[in-house]
Amino acid sequence: MREELLHFIWRNRYYQPHRLYTEDGKTVEILFPGESNPNQGPDFQNARIRLDNILLEGAVELHIRTSDWFRHGHEGDRHYKRVVLHVVWTNDWDHAPPGGAPLLVLSGRTSGSLLPLYERWMKSQTFIPCEPQLEAVPAEIWPGWTRQLAIRRLQQRSIYIRDCLEDCELRWEEVCWRMMAWSMGVPVNGPAFEAIAGSLPLRLLMRYRHDRLQLEALLMGQAGLLDRSFGQDYPVALQREYVFLQKKHTLPPPLIPLPYSRMRPAHFPAIRLSQLAGLLSDGTGWFTRIKDAPDPRS
Repeated sequence: MREELLHFIWRNRYYQPHRLYTEDGKTVEILFPGESNPNQGPDFQNARIRLDNILLEGAVELHIRTSDWFRHGHEGDRHYKRVVLHVVWTNDWDHAPPGGAPLLVLSGRTSGSLLPLYERWMKSQTFIPCEPQLEAVPAEIWPGWTRQLAIRRLQQRSIYIRDCLEDCELRWEEVCWRMMAWSMGVPVNGPAFEAIAGSLPLRLLMRYRHDRLQLEALLMGQAGLLDRSFGQDYPVALQREYVFLQKKHTLPPPLIPLPYSRMRPAHFPAIRLSQLAGLLSDGTGWFTRIKDAPDPRS
C-alpha cells in the first residue's frame, strides 16, 4: 500500500461505507470526504463526518500507519489542530490516538482483490479513471445516473447551508456573509475564510463599515496576518487597530493558517480580505438582493 493509493481510495470512497467504527468504538458516517489539499497541512480539508451522531467538520489526515503522524512531524504543528479524523491503512499504535483525533482503519474495509484495479485507475491519464469501462454501461442507465449525481450534489450543498443557518441562529444575512467569505477564499483558502467570517459576526463588522482601516484590521487580524513585525506605516496601523479591537470585543485567536503556495497573486489572502472589507463597507442586504433578483446572472 502506498499513500497515494490510500488517498485515491479515500477520495473516491472505494471502501465499505457501512458500519464504520473508530478504534475506540465510535460509529462513523462519512458525509463528505473533504477536498484534496495540495498545500501545507492535512491531506483533506472541509470534510464532514458524523461521529456517534455528532456532526463534525474539519480536516482529515491520511497515513499508511498510525505512527506516521509522529514520523511526519505533525505533533505540535498548528496546521493539524483541526483534524477531525485520522484515517490509516493499519494501526501500529497502542496509545491514545495521535493529535487527539479519532482513528479510522481502512485495511479491513477494502477488498484486497480490487487494490490492483484501483492502482491502475489511479495511474490513468484520463479525467475519469474508469473511462475505458464506461462504454459497457447501457445507454438507458446514463440519464438516471447523471440526474442522481446532480441531486446528490445539491443535497450535500443544502445540508451544508442548513447546518450553517442553524449555527447562525436562522439569520440568512449571516449565512450569506459566511458563504461570500468562503467564495472569496477559494480555491485554496475557502474553509479558512469561512472560519474567519464565523469569528466576526456581521453585526460587529457593520459597526465599523464606515472605517475601512478597522474593517481590514479585523479581517486580517483574525486571519493571523498581523502577528509579526512590520516596517511600513499601513501594516503597523492595522496591527495597532487590531490589538485594540481584539481586546475590546474579546475575539478568538485565528483558527486556520493561510497558505500562499500554488496561488496566483490575485488570490493572495491579504488582497482577498481587503476586497471583502470593500464589500462590507458598502453595507449588507446581500441575501435580499440575491433572493429578489429577477435573473440569477444579474
